[in-house]
Amino acid sequence: MTLPLIASGQGLKDWLETLSTQAESTVTGYRVMVRHPAELIGAVKLVELKVRDVDFARGTLAKRLSTRSVRLARMILIQAIRNAMVNDLVVRNVADLAAVPTGKPGRPSRSLSPEQARCSRAEERQREAKADR
Repeated sequence: MTLPLIASGQGLKDWLETLSTQAESTVTGYRVMVRHPAELIGAVKLVELKVRDVDFARGTLAKRLSTRSVRLARMILIQAIRNAMVNDLVVRNVADLAAVPTGKPGRPSRSLSPEQARCSRAEERQREAKADR
């Protein structure tokens, strides 16, 4: 059996077209994120795509994106290849076989710790007590 030769970039575009049930904001986010793997491996034919190609893309993305974004890009690639499998364009999902990525650390949390929250609330109560006098 000979599989059709379509590029990975086309496979990503085809997958985006299947997202009609998703919220528009979700699809927009996916459209933005699809550009990252597409620019790195979009020219590679889906049937010729190897785990090492996905790992290369993951490693390149990990240098410039957060871990969450790299994982999202991987999830998109997995889903796009799964869509190609359903359409008999590939026989295995190499993105599913690639290592789980780690990217740049995210920004530090701006949330208060429980201790900071208690202190802040205590200070607020003191200000309220002074204002009531």
